[in-house]
Amino acid sequence: MPHLESLLFVTTGVVDDADALTEAMAIAVRRNVELTALIVCPPLPEGVSAYQEAYENGVRQQFTKRLESCAEKLKFDPSRIKVVVQLGAETAASERYVAYARENAFDLLIKQAEPRESRLGFNARDRALTKTSPCPVWLQHPNKTFKKQARIAVAIDPEAIDGPSKALSLRLLRAARVIADHHERKLYILSCWNYPFEGYLRHNAWSQLSGTEIERIVESSRTKHLNALHHLIDESGIDGTLSIEHLRGLPEDELPEAVSRLGVDILVMGTAARTGVTGWLLGNTSDDVMQRLDCSVVVLAPRQEPECTTT
Repeated sequence: MPHLESLLFVTTGVVDDADALTEAMAIAVRRNVELTALIVCPPLPEGVSAYQEAYENGVRQQFTKRLESCAEKLKFDPSRIKVVVQLGAETAASERYVAYARENAFDLLIKQAEPRESRLGFNARDRALTKTSPCPVWLQHPNKTFKKQARIAVAIDPEAIDGPSKALSLRLLRAARVIADHHERKLYILSCWNYPFEGYLRHNAWSQLSGTEIERIVESSRTKHLNALHHLIDESGIDGTLSIEHLRGLPEDELPEAVSRLGVDILVMGTAARTGVTGWLLGNTSDDVMQRLDCSVVVLAPRQEPECTTT
């Protein structure tokens, strides 16, 4: 995939994020790019500042051991990749991640998602990071271990036809195709359609439409959506093995269910998804989806003009 030249792994240094670090190292090796690790660890309390240097050295040593362990898991010499470790002691870790990614124009930010009591979803800080980051964000789900052969899916809205939305859909397809090529190779394309007027037409006395006519209208809506999806896939230029899941219903309901049913390991998605009768952006559909997922995610935002790729 073009344009992946710089990769940023972020951590607080106090959580178990071996899976995210292993993924970051695997991408760096596959693409032959430099991996930068930013460790934003909690600051020492007042009164013990004299131990700051020893504290930072300890954090670096622990991280070096984690690097060696991940390299052993991947079965390659860690010297094959260049790792730049930057250390900063701050309380607002997410803000520092975003600022550092912006200052250094990284193409991808990788982070272990914070643990939750539920096996589903991502917490508010991680969801916010996908919206504020200047580049795509890969969040490794805490319940998903690193796999050399992972199952990849992408969520697409083919009816988002304004300039930024369509450009985002094309980038999502191309990014997902490349990730899939490095894993199981089959790419699952998930897209939701719905005809919200159906129940209204069927259950209102004023409606003079027969059941057959209503079915024809609904089928026409389904066909239009599916044709738009195929056109978008063709325009993206991706090839390889594809499996289209044309899901009837709302994204926040159907996408998590499909991810679980298909055993998806990594879902490529945008930070905004459209819903509602007229296709306007009503609420934050991407947040609703992310709170119900049991897989890792690679999230791209429509505001990103340059094509930032992922692996």
